[in-house]
Amino acid sequence: MPSIYSITFWLIFVQTINTITAISFNRPKLCSLAVWNSFGSTFAGQNLAGVAPLAVFVNANNTVYLANIQYSTIEVWYQGSGSPINIFVGATLPYSIFVTMADDIYTGTGDISVDKWVLNNTNNPFTLNVSEPCFYVFIDTNNSLHCSLSASHQVIKRSLNSSDNNVLVVAGTGCPGFMLDMLDYPLGIFIDDNFNVYVADSNNNRIQLFQPGELNGTIMAGNGAPETVILNYPTDVVLDADGYLFIVDSGNNRIVGSGPNGFRCIVGCSGASGSGPTQLNGPQSIAFDSNGNIYVTDTQNNRVQNFVLINNPCNLTTTTTATTTTMSNMTTTLQFNSSQATTTSMGNITLISNRLNVSYNQPKLCPLATWDSAGITIVTATTIGSDPLTLFVTTNNTIYVADFFSDHIYVFLASSGNLLRTISGGPIYPYSTFVTSSGDIYADSGNSSRQVLRFSLNTNTTIPIMYITDNCLDVFVDINNTIYCSVGTYNVIVANSIVDPTREFKLIAGVGCPGSLPHMLYYPRGIFVDTNFDLYVADANNNRIQLFQPGKINGTTVAGNGSSVAFALYFPGDVVLDADGYLFIVDSGNSRIVRSGPYGFQCIIGCLAGWGSGSNQLNNPYRMAFDSYGNIFVTDPVNNRLQKFYLNTSSCDIATTEVTQPTTQYTQEDSTLIVTSTRSSTSSNLPQKCYQPIITLTPANSSLSSPLRYKRSEAFSIISYIQLNCSNSLIKNVQWRISLCASSVCSSQILLGSTIITTLSELYIPEQTLDYGTYQFTLTVRMAAASQVSSSMSAYVQIIPSNIVVNLIRFGTTMIKQGYQQDLILDPGSYSIDPDRITFNASNWNYEYYCRIYPNYNFPSLLGIDLSLDDPRIQQFNSSCLSNQSGLTYVGVTNSPKSSLIILGNSLIPNQTYQFKVKVQNLQNSSVQDFDYLFVEVQGNQYQLIVMGCVISTLCAENVEYQYVNPTTQVALFSTCADICQFINNITWNIYQGVMNTTSNVVQWTAFQNMKQYENIWFFGSNTANFTAKNNLFVSNALINYWRFEVVYSSSLQNGSSTIDFEINQSPQNGSCSISPQNGTTTTLFNISCSNWQDSDGVQGYSLQSRVLISAHTPNALKFLSSGDIQKWIPIPITPNALKFLSYEEHGYSF
Repeated sequence: MPSIYSITFWLIFVQTINTITAISFNRPKLCSLAVWNSFGSTFAGQNLAGVAPLAVFVNANNTVYLANIQYSTIEVWYQGSGSPINIFVGATLPYSIFVTMADDIYTGTGDISVDKWVLNNTNNPFTLNVSEPCFYVFIDTNNSLHCSLSASHQVIKRSLNSSDNNVLVVAGTGCPGFMLDMLDYPLGIFIDDNFNVYVADSNNNRIQLFQPGELNGTIMAGNGAPETVILNYPTDVVLDADGYLFIVDSGNNRIVGSGPNGFRCIVGCSGASGSGPTQLNGPQSIAFDSNGNIYVTDTQNNRVQNFVLINNPCNLTTTTTATTTTMSNMTTTLQFNSSQATTTSMGNITLISNRLNVSYNQPKLCPLATWDSAGITIVTATTIGSDPLTLFVTTNNTIYVADFFSDHIYVFLASSGNLLRTISGGPIYPYSTFVTSSGDIYADSGNSSRQVLRFSLNTNTTIPIMYITDNCLDVFVDINNTIYCSVGTYNVIVANSIVDPTREFKLIAGVGCPGSLPHMLYYPRGIFVDTNFDLYVADANNNRIQLFQPGKINGTTVAGNGSSVAFALYFPGDVVLDADGYLFIVDSGNSRIVRSGPYGFQCIIGCLAGWGSGSNQLNNPYRMAFDSYGNIFVTDPVNNRLQKFYLNTSSCDIATTEVTQPTTQYTQEDSTLIVTSTRSSTSSNLPQKCYQPIITLTPANSSLSSPLRYKRSEAFSIISYIQLNCSNSLIKNVQWRISLCASSVCSSQILLGSTIITTLSELYIPEQTLDYGTYQFTLTVRMAAASQVSSSMSAYVQIIPSNIVVNLIRFGTTMIKQGYQQDLILDPGSYSIDPDRITFNASNWNYEYYCRIYPNYNFPSLLGIDLSLDDPRIQQFNSSCLSNQSGLTYVGVTNSPKSSLIILGNSLIPNQTYQFKVKVQNLQNSSVQDFDYLFVEVQGNQYQLIVMGCVISTLCAENVEYQYVNPTTQVALFSTCADICQFINNITWNIYQGVMNTTSNVVQWTAFQNMKQYENIWFFGSNTANFTAKNNLFVSNALINYWRFEVVYSSSLQNGSSTIDFEINQSPQNGSCSISPQNGTTTTLFNISCSNWQDSDGVQGYSLQSRVLISAHTPNALKFLSSGDIQKWIPIPITPNALKFLSYEEHGYSF
């Protein structure tokens, strides 16, 4: 009897909780021994779920909602119903679904919005407009809608109690990453009653918990959490009544759950994909019903599976213990990250003091040191395997190289290359190794476990030190026992203590997003940390070496692109320092080794012959290291060898190793090691002269009276070419100043946000940053060695309005079909786009509407001026669309009362085609205006409103009545129903080709006859909401200049149809370009002139594609060739007929 009372009390308690928190979904009370039937039943097959279903939702009444992507529907099964009702939601792709207590349906869609669908309502009010699809949506008990922006690596929310569209970032920085404040392609989200946000951080293979107001998350499961389950691309997470996690472990094709005894597998426990009743294949989402049964979208099997709870033996008066219990003869596979359970005592903390002597070589080299150009192959693939990447040479001249394709680490003598030892059990697929003075080996474990491991030489055991979502392209241990990891894919450098690896690791450099600003990195590779804790990074895709000093967010470019010294690098792979702090760089893309010194940069290995397999050649070298004699070792992976280049001792004094000995202070109170060091420097007896820098700005030739002009929606750059002449030092201070100009004076300096960096030689202005007006951009360069020596140069830019994009209906649809009894709604105030603003402000514009009967009449006009639709004089024209104006209703705000027009039913004549035009004119500047056109084919029957547009809007440019498309571009279109479309039976796409009748100025359309012939060859998706036509259509029909794409929605109730019309954008003709001079040195300025080019809509821009290469017979000469693959800006003065910015594409170059 007590047990029955306990169960009854619990049921009442749960009901009370649901009433208080008003949740619409189920969080069942489950005991630790709950068991589900491993054999699932198919709740919905492909005939109902469609292809690749993603989202399922079960409400508290056990009504099941399923998002059908294939047909843009929501299938709804009410409790006890064997068949669903079908709701056409009009969304391009309903990725996610959430249903409230009021039965309002929220769907995250493929057309970058979250839509709210109210039962028994004919319209869906837009809820949240975002920049990309919401892959998962969730509404918390505070009525805030959460959205998982996977591609932006963030979770955002918006209060549904507010009328604005303001959103708040809940989790993620916007850059992909594995730090605790970062996400990498987040998917499923769940918010509990305390507003804790749980996120399925898919690419990080973990579940993150973000508590209210906290930027950093807590890893609850997966990669980085202690004593947890191994996850592989988790896609969803839900909580039961006790807050235990249930996770869709999609990559492992299973469902796992947590409990008081840890994690266990629930469904699909073999881990293998399949279509059997016990198997899943790429599951995506999960939901409970009120009985604890589990519903799973089995995406790759095109079905929804139901797994029934068959045993839930709870006794609420029993205390749960950690005793292991056998569950009804079920075999459950558990995967634990058992490597984390290994703990190692490091002994006395004074171990730190034993690490002060560095384990690598930093030889003392003279400025004129040279190395033999012909290298010696001391180890080949026969010994170390193919593609050797890792390399470390200790102070006792022992070489460590890891075999990339096995678990072997090979130890050689640097002097002879003789093999000393082979260590087994090391990492597989390592990219980097580091050996400490105590003999411990630290290595990236590559793709095998995504960890940094410590391999203890004397015990043959490995211990995980860092858990990284991706490979460490380099590891480095500094004198303070801090290990650094260069995570190239995530564009960051992170670090952690090897004394206490359980500490949270720190972000040292980079932000996660790739970029070239001082605080950013783009695929960092090799790293080096000196005894001052200065971090040097081979910033590969930025073609530069960055220096990050302790505590500094911004780095300093010390070599390569953006540095003060004109010496180019291409995809640098490694950087090391000698005893004087000079750089030695593996310039991988140029297959060479370069160094810095008191006389600047110079190439020392692989300088003349280019890439290859000769003894004086390298082929994409990866890593380098010194021995104690100053000889250089290089891993040459493409050639499958390790090369040694001897120091020429006759070139200067013999090199000797010099290690800076730091002074150490250790405090017991906070276990802090404070290290200081002194670096010696040499002085020169050369004459000390410093002249003013010479500055050249590109674009050039601007003035206050004739400024450069950029639209506010355009980002632009001003690039400087700075020539220095200072024998004392080439270090300079760079500062930009931006002033707003009046009619003749530019004196008002503007305040700049963090998006504009003013201390680089290049000034980048993001779009929508500066308001309309004219600005002066002044660059001042001041020599650090002589502060009185400086130069300044200015450029002038006028920010002008961009052309708005006017849309009478959504997405720029060209033609629709409409029943004559239906109201026609034209709403440019809602659907137009202002590129200069985040949103289109309808109240800033004036709207005039025009109409004609097509193709019989032109727009009614008097004295060459078109008459608007509501002009009373229009009645005298036979071409008038309306017999009277009583059918016109305008809707709008006070300033713009006509931003929307409703033409009431029965105002238009059936079996007639009308063309509507709207002119939208700015109220403050009447010269800023634009038009849009729409054909309306009026029928006797009612039609659903179907709208369509280009998936990538920038590939389709408006041109009066048509969209412009380049003949080399494929057309990707989407369509959606703007009404409440139910019971859609079929979607069909048709293509028409058009020929302009020059007499009537009307395009005559005929059906393209070969659609079936080229199905799935040229055309894809002919019976879906999305359609793609490859450019073969245009290339193979080069004489056709007009194309029409039609989509037809068919249903048992009403049909719908719309079209979008394209005009082929013809290429420019008759022009030519010239360059002068045709070759030169690295300081030569080239003039490129392009003239006489003609284009029907004007020449929009120029670009230069070239390849830069050095001839071995012409030192410092530039040769322009015809191909390349990396785009960069170059400072070239332009003639009046040429564009202000010219870009070139470079494949590789060498100086």
